[in-house]
Amino acid sequence: MDWFFESEAPMGGASSGAFRNPLAGLGVPAVDLVAREVLQNSVDAALLPDRPVRVEFRRRHLDASEWASLKPLLGFEEGSRVFEREDLVPKGSLADLTADPLDVLYVEDFGTTGLGGTVHPVASTDADNYRRLCLQVGSTRETQDSGGSFGYGKAVYWAISRLWTVVFYSRFQPTERTAGDWARVVSVSWFKKHRWRPAGASDELEYTGRAFRGLVSEDGTGCFPVVNEEAQILAEQLGFTVRAEEDTGTSAMVLGSELNMAGLPDGIEKHWWPRLLEDRLSVKIEGERQPAPRALSHLKPFIRCWELLREQREPEEEEELRPLSYNRRPLGTVALTTHDEEEEVPSERRRVEIALVRGPEMVVQYHRATFLTPSQPMAVGVFKADSSMETVLTASEPPAHDRWDPSTTRTDRPLEDSDRTRIKKIFEKVGATSREFVRRHQEPPKEAPPRCHQLEKLLGAFFATKPTGKEPPPRRKKDPFRIHYSEPVQRVLVNGTAALDATVTVSVSEEAFEGGVEIMVCRLTAWVDLLQDEGSVGDRIPMAYMAAKDPKDGEVILAEPGGTESTIEALFTRDESSFVVELRSMNLPDPEYRTRFNFRVERV
Repeated sequence: MDWFFESEAPMGGASSGAFRNPLAGLGVPAVDLVAREVLQNSVDAALLPDRPVRVEFRRRHLDASEWASLKPLLGFEEGSRVFEREDLVPKGSLADLTADPLDVLYVEDFGTTGLGGTVHPVASTDADNYRRLCLQVGSTRETQDSGGSFGYGKAVYWAISRLWTVVFYSRFQPTERTAGDWARVVSVSWFKKHRWRPAGASDELEYTGRAFRGLVSEDGTGCFPVVNEEAQILAEQLGFTVRAEEDTGTSAMVLGSELNMAGLPDGIEKHWWPRLLEDRLSVKIEGERQPAPRALSHLKPFIRCWELLREQREPEEEEELRPLSYNRRPLGTVALTTHDEEEEVPSERRRVEIALVRGPEMVVQYHRATFLTPSQPMAVGVFKADSSMETVLTASEPPAHDRWDPSTTRTDRPLEDSDRTRIKKIFEKVGATSREFVRRHQEPPKEAPPRCHQLEKLLGAFFATKPTGKEPPPRRKKDPFRIHYSEPVQRVLVNGTAALDATVTVSVSEEAFEGGVEIMVCRLTAWVDLLQDEGSVGDRIPMAYMAAKDPKDGEVILAEPGGTESTIEALFTRDESSFVVELRSMNLPDPEYRTRFNFRVERV
């Protein structure tokens, strides 16, 4: 075995950075990427669509003697040719990073096809898993019903390796395309692009950063895996679980693993709970809590929806199952259920959330379908895409497979305008259905606050007038009230909650007191509208504090709590024709909600 460093092609080409970078900068935590992409690669390689896939994660800390015995096998022993090249990894020199013992992560899948297919650069087929994983980037299957669609998800292996090096071991069925081979081991490194002058050369050459450790060809132009019995022996020496003939699948050994294993169960449950429930995927994480979606209270309402979709039970009173279609073509089915607020709910969940699921039964994203207003119940749902949408939705996903994007500009699998419309209609119809659902299950409006009869009697004296027999004056077209904000409305954040602050000045024009009017009683009403995702108005939020202050004598009138609006009544006279009103709304259900402040003045 020896190192092989890929030199740049005469016409240029992609460096290893083109392999590493597609998943970088997406803002997705590494543990989520591992949970999504590693398992998706295994699911896509299932022997049969309905056959369960098993994936095992185990972390191993190599002590000094163990690491010393592995170094020659991995090519990191003292004096190795790899140390001659500088600046291959970002966190120091390889010599320093490999001087001390380190952690390795083994990821092993079973019930999958393994890394079969050809190792030669010929026209590829869907059976060429070895070339797709170890040699190529951006290479996808010809069939479009798999989870991955870009061929970049494998980059997560190198993203969590401090040495940017991963060893692959696989067992597969021998075929004519594998040249009769049935097991392979190869080491693949994605180092930095660099320059190096080979022995006997007069000039430096450019190298892509991709390096392999295996069997270098006699002419030095390629590198091939160790195969069959020698691969089995090498795999055992490297600490892999040695595979029997029936244990086809792929194992990866990540050198210098930086993955936070404690967060892995959460990531797997978050994205793969539908497939876990169907017993089509099992995951074992050595030394950590095992994924168990049914034991998690915040997933229980999603699971109830999934049971509806799978027709495992009938909808109950506060549940709904509805097929969605557009132009008589099926889009999928959405299941909705109200959420018991006494159950444990993540603090960030304050709106209706819909888990969007397609073929591989992985949650692509959690879509916040509508804003939740105070009188509406918390709710969750699951949308399962129709099989006819699989190709369209797969092509719309970005490299991280974390959303359905009707605006995608990819050209290898272009979307027709009709396809983009159908994707948009999924979100529109899921949103409309969920809004209708929560409105139908919201609590009835609260009763209006009790009337203040003493105040009514007091104010009644001011309106006790004797009929004069004259015709009433014509209605004034000009609004006698003037309202302006003394200060701009402000959104105040306190301990993660938000409220609106406002100060308005309300005044009555002098013309309003013509005709012998001395006192005018006005009703001042304020509320906040919550705006839903399509711009329509949801429920109202009243004021937590509303006070009208007479600027002359400083008297303050406070609003009574209750209802969906806040109201006070103030007396205006010729000498006291304005009031300053200070307002603060009740807390918004979520600090991100769009709002509209409303203030109304009317003569009593």
